Amino acid sequence: MLPPVVRPFVQSHSEPYYPHVHSGTVLVAGSAWCTQDDVERALHLRPKAPIITVNRSAGHFKSILMVTIDRGKGLAWKQSHMDNFSEPVTLHAGRFGGKGKMAYPWVDYFWPRYPSGGTSVWLAAKIALGIGFEEVIVCGAPLECGPYLDGDNDPKEGWTTRTPVQLESYRKVWRYDKFMHPHVRSMSGWTMDLLGYPDVK
Repeated sequence: MLPPVVRPFVQSHSEPYYPHVHSGTVLVAGSAWCTQDDVERALHLRPKAPIITVNRSAGHFKSILMVTIDRGKGLAWKQSHMDNFSEPVTLHAGRFGGKGKMAYPWVDYFWPRYPSGGTSVWLAAKIALGIGFEEVIVCGAPLECGPYLDGDNDPKEGWTTRTPVQLESYRKVWRYDKFMHPHVRSMSGWTMDLLGYPDVK
């Protein structure tokens, strides 16, 4: 169980209400070039851990649910999970957006009380704790410059050309949310330096 000091920050109902309660460890798979290696190493440490995918990683890993801040692109990423694994996956997002939740019927659950700063992976970590997981292991989210896991190097949207100022805009949120730090670990990069590597059990 999460300690009482943490619960008010992460236990918030979704719209509609998410009916499942989870426990144990979950992997949150981001979309960086190192995701595949991170997931493989994390599963070696926690062989039974389910996976929550984020954005384009939904097409690469079978997951129990997926999370995105980018509500518009969520439909294609959600479909990629069905295409590659022949199973539907529920899509979770943060706030409704300026157009309102009705503009995104493919989003199954919104979490409007969760701030969306810090990337979709950080939102996924908050949702994971909120639905009961006690340990979150971040994979493929080093918050460093580099291509996506599918090799996409689009400088307009990718991470290959992020400036130090842009990187800091994401990193500062991870540093600020200290209430999550005892429950989240990372497999690589700057986020591993911040949160630490998972304990060997």
